[in-house]
Amino acid sequence: MSEHLRTEWYARSRLVYASLGVVGVVATITMMTMGGALRGDDGPPEPDGMDEHAARYVCEGFVRGRLDAPDTADFQRPDVTPLGDGRWRVEGTVASENGLGALLRSSYSCLVRDDGDGEAHLMDLELTD
Repeated sequence: MSEHLRTEWYARSRLVYASLGVVGVVATITMMTMGGALRGDDGPPEPDGMDEHAARYVCEGFVRGRLDAPDTADFQRPDVTPLGDGRWRVEGTVASENGLGALLRSSYSCLVRDDGDGEAHLMDLELTD
């Protein structure tokens, strides 16, 4: 292969590989975006109002704030009930370590409210061992 053909071949192959890389990045971003939209998002509540998932997330945050070792919290799937007027009742159980490292299971009942200001307000929280 002549030097000119070899140089042209390398230039074309680099262009092909660069194009494949760009297509791969675009495809990955598209799949991540569509995957999040299709499966639903368990992330923090959106400012335009709470739904069942947001109410659960917010309540679990308030419960974590009351635990001795919040990083060890293992929440079971709670019951989430809409009460109207932006209020949600979340009831469930959580297993977490106490100050001595023993695993405790606690029940909780949480009442949260969304006033439409993008903030979740705790109205009531009961945490029992």
